[in-house]
Amino acid sequence: MSIQPKTVMALTAVMTGAAFLAYCLYFDRKRRQEQDFKKKRLTKKASKTGTDGMQVLNLQDTIAVRNFVYGEFDKGRELLTKGHMEEGLHHLATAIALCGEQEHLLKMLEQSMPPLLYNLLVQKIPEIKQKMLNGKNVGAVNP
Repeated sequence: MSIQPKTVMALTAVMTGAAFLAYCLYFDRKRRQEQDFKKKRLTKKASKTGTDGMQVLNLQDTIAVRNFVYGEFDKGRELLTKGHMEEGLHHLATAIALCGEQEHLLKMLEQSMPPLLYNLLVQKIPEIKQKMLNGKNVGAVNP
């Protein structure tokens, strides 16, 4: 009685997968059983977030700032289309406050937004900039 090569390969693949899974589980359990595991995890998590749990934006990282601005702009547009005016204007004002080309973006928005919304947006931008200067979290909406 001979064993077919396909069967041998399938058994080898299953055994290799099981061995790898056992290896991962063993070292994960070993890592979690360390005495300072929770302490390390909490300090690492605290260093990534601000005091209120929101992500801290590194203004020196241009890619992170650009992604944040695009994200805030998209959130603002989406909220405005859903009818959430205050939240949408807050996100748009945050994006404009961090944007390098504010005048160009404001001109574009002036042409595409109703005058009432545009005026509210322009009034909200200095408020957001002041919060940034004071070091407050601008991610939270305070209607």
